[in-house]
Amino acid sequence: MLQSNDGGRSVVKWQMSSRIQEVPRQVDELQRRFQDINTCDVSDALDSMGLQGQVHGLVPLWPGAPPLVGPALTMKLHPQAKYSTVIGTLEGIAVGKPGDVIVFDNDGRTDINTFGSIAAYCARKQGIVGCITDGASRDVDGMQEEGFPIYGRGAVTTSVRDRTGFVGYQVPVRIGGVDVNPGDIVMADVNGVVVIPAERLDEALRMAHFFREMERRVKAAVDAGGSPVEVHENLKYDRLFSDIRAAEMPDSQPAG
Repeated sequence: MLQSNDGGRSVVKWQMSSRIQEVPRQVDELQRRFQDINTCDVSDALDSMGLQGQVHGLVPLWPGAPPLVGPALTMKLHPQAKYSTVIGTLEGIAVGKPGDVIVFDNDGRTDINTFGSIAAYCARKQGIVGCITDGASRDVDGMQEEGFPIYGRGAVTTSVRDRTGFVGYQVPVRIGGVDVNPGDIVMADVNGVVVIPAERLDEALRMAHFFREMERRVKAAVDAGGSPVEVHENLKYDRLFSDIRAAEMPDSQPAG
């Protein structure tokens, strides 16, 4: 990608690679740290930390879409914005890094498209691993064929062109009631979407692995013949959110 100046406005010019960008080692490490947990574990971790990072209403838009985790590459649309949604989206993709996850704020609109197959194709070439949109998307079948995961409020056929405008990329956004800053870690799977503030990542991972381990202990005790009620009481499972904080967490599986 190249940058130039057009009448005082910085313009990103697309320079498409003929191959998919390789995902760097640090992204592989991030994926590894999330390997044995899901969004429910992270949700419990966020609860225990007093953080609201549980996004409401966003689900995978094609069956079997793989889980997503990565730094947020944010983009925002708004009806009063005048800039082209198509060009703005492609400019945002052009600054993306391998392993990024596009996060679109479209105010929850389901009457127009937010993200389509051409944008997904370009994003995949850039090494971007998926998209989460607080809105609807079209060309979902094309994304499924490409293996590009998309999470949102639903599918729609109506084009975005001339129906809203592009505010910007790498700006603060809000999706499903949760604020997302560029570089925050987003995770999505069949259960839904969660957002971890970048500066709280290590703490959130420690807590998420702890909750996963507690669930394993409950199931193991029940399998060993324990009464489910007694097992929960002995492990204080229903009090974990109020009794446990990251700073005083018992030893559990390390987060990495």
